[in-house]
Amino acid sequence: MLNHITRALAQFTIPGTWGVVLKAIALTVLVFAGLFMGAQWSFGLIPEVTWSLWGMGFGWVNNVVAFIGGLGVIVALIFLLLPVSALVLGFFVEELANKVEERWYNGTGRLREPSIAEMISVLTRFFLSVIFLNILFLPFYFLPGFNVVIYLVLNGFLVGREFFEMVALRHKTPKEVKKLRRKNGFTIFLGGVVTTLALSIPVVNFVAPVFGAALMVHIYKELAANERH
Repeated sequence: MLNHITRALAQFTIPGTWGVVLKAIALTVLVFAGLFMGAQWSFGLIPEVTWSLWGMGFGWVNNVVAFIGGLGVIVALIFLLLPVSALVLGFFVEELANKVEERWYNGTGRLREPSIAEMISVLTRFFLSVIFLNILFLPFYFLPGFNVVIYLVLNGFLVGREFFEMVALRHKTPKEVKKLRRKNGFTIFLGGVVTTLALSIPVVNFVAPVFGAALMVHIYKELAANERH
C-alpha cells in the first residue's frame, strides 16, 4: 500500500496531471458555488417575522433562523464534499487513469467502454449512500475520538468501493468488478480510508479525488495481476 501511495503522490509531478487537477478543482468550485447560492436563495424565501405579541417583538426569531440556516448550509456542504468529489471525478477518471497507466504500466492495457448507465449507477449509489449513512451515523459524530473512527471506517468503505469501481469498469464488466472487489475488500477499504483522510484535510481535499483515483488505479493493477497468477 505504501508503494501505491508513493506512486499516487508522484503522479502530481508527471506532465499533464495538473491539467486534470485544475479542471476538477474548477468544476468542484462551480458545483459548490451553485449549491451555496441555491441554499441562500431558498432561505431568502422564508418570510421574516415582523409581528409582536403584547408589545413584545419577535424579530430575534429572524436571527435564530439565519444562524441555524447558515450552520445548516455549512454542515450540508461538508456532507456533500465526498459525493460531489466523486461526481466531479467521474468526468475525468478516464483521462486521469490513462495518464497513470501510461506512466507506470506501459499503456492502458485491455480497455472496455463503461456505459453511461454503469457510471450513473456507481455515482448515484455513492451519492445517496454517503448522504444517508452519514446522517444515520450523525449522533456518533458527537462522541470525541470515536467520531473520527466512525467517519474514516464508514466513508473509507464507501470511497474505496466507488473509486475502485470507477477505475475497474474501464477494464472489466460490472460482474467481474464486483467479484474482484469482494475478494479483495480489505485492500480496497484501506485505499478508501487513505483517500477519505486526504479528503478531510483543508486545501488538500481539492486534489484528493485525483490522488484517490490514481491510488485506485495502482491497487486495481496489483489485484488484477494477482488474479491472473
